[in-house]
Amino acid sequence: MDIKELSVVKLKDGREGTIVHSFSQPCVAYLIELSSRNGEIETVEPEQIEKVIWEANSA
Repeated sequence: MDIKELSVVKLKDGREGTIVHSFSQPCVAYLIELSSRNGEIETVEPEQIEKVIWEANSA
């Protein structure tokens, strides 16, 4: 799954949010702004993401 910054994703636990930053070192991980928790930001790993709901078009 190719996950990019500003993609809206659904986590396996049912929460949804927007990817605001991605990391490749020391391992692949993402900062996600959760839509249901007053903009709370959390770090998630790729295996926690169920699917990409929406993705911005590249120009």
